[in-house]
Amino acid sequence: MEKFLRESLRNPSIWIPIIVAFYVGVLGLCLTGALQRQATQIKRVREEKKSIFSMLDEDEDEDGKTS
Repeated sequence: MEKFLRESLRNPSIWIPIIVAFYVGVLGLCLTGALQRQATQIKRVREEKKSIFSMLDEDEDEDGKTS
């Protein structure tokens, strides 16, 4: 196999940075996806809290009107 590769491609100082860059890129994409999922979950929780608090406010208004 070494016969088919050029001399510059046989040098490990070229391959190591390419492999490291590939892994860094993959890990970066995984981290970005995880952070986006977390942000989506935080938004969903905030919306649920808002709806719960708005429901509680409606209950207080109804209690105030009936008294």
